[in-house]
Amino acid sequence: MSPIAPEEVTGTPADGVDEASSAEGPVSDGQAPEGDDVEPGGAGGEPGPTPDAADDDAEPVDPRDLRIAELEAALLAKDDEFRERAEAFQRARTELERARDRLKREHDRVLAEHKVEVVTGLLGVLDDFDRSLAAGEQSGGGEAFVEGVKMIRARLDEALRALGLSRFDAQGEDFDPSRHEALSMQPVSDDALHDKVLHVAEAGALVGDKVVRPARVIVGRKL
Repeated sequence: MSPIAPEEVTGTPADGVDEASSAEGPVSDGQAPEGDDVEPGGAGGEPGPTPDAADDDAEPVDPRDLRIAELEAALLAKDDEFRERAEAFQRARTELERARDRLKREHDRVLAEHKVEVVTGLLGVLDDFDRSLAAGEQSGGGEAFVEGVKMIRARLDEALRALGLSRFDAQGEDFDPSRHEALSMQPVSDDALHDKVLHVAEAGALVGDKVVRPARVIVGRKL
């Protein structure tokens, strides 16, 4: 067999490639060929950040901050509880003071009533002493007897004064039904004596400012 000449074998090797390229059309720079998959992302085909990657970039929460928030919330709740208890305590204290005042007023009232009962019961004894002294002096009784009765009467009067008793003589006062008990009316010709106390048969008595026995009197009446 005769050798093949080099010119017959070589030819143009790019002829087949050029024909295929010209058949598919020219490819512009920066554009992907049609039919090829393009990855999402920025320029140059690089992929963008995914949601998981964004979460990974967030700053992690410090557990100490969470604990501080819990303690602050608990402190606020305790403050509210303390305020409620303080208000309840103040209300209870106010009610206690009011109850104490009511008890004191009631105690004073009962004590005053008992004083009035005791003093009223002894007033008659005091009156008896006064009558005995008057009768002894008028009848010329023994001087020692009269002096003894005076001493007893003085001690009784002192004891009654310690209980708050005071006696008043209504002689010359205007007649006052709250302080005087009219035993009788005596005719008078002077207008100035009308409704005046002319004579006191029995002195009135007070315990504090309260009249426990009105004075028994004779009152003038203008005819």
